[in-house]
Amino acid sequence: MSLNIDKLTQIQLDKQKANEAIYNTIYNRCKKQIEFIASNSIDTQCTFEIPTFILGYPPINLTETMKYLLTTLNQQVYAQKIDNKTIYISWNLDNIKK
Repeated sequence: MSLNIDKLTQIQLDKQKANEAIYNTIYNRCKKQIEFIASNSIDTQCTFEIPTFILGYPPINLTETMKYLLTTLNQQVYAQKIDNKTIYISWNLDNIKK
């Protein structure tokens, strides 16, 4: 009995696609929170907690999700890890990298 490399490759690609869907879903939640706070208060900062579970999605890898969010957010605002699932975000003009 031999391994089917095409099947193994497809399984890996499917997992990557599922992870990207999770990352984008969580990023969109974060973005909505930032936009809500920016529109409805005078604050220019917030924290965002990465959910540990989203119904209908595979388990969330907090480490990889944190890396994705920090990389993506830091292209637009200032973001820093507080703990394993919390990010500090600031869009104060003094903190944003140009």
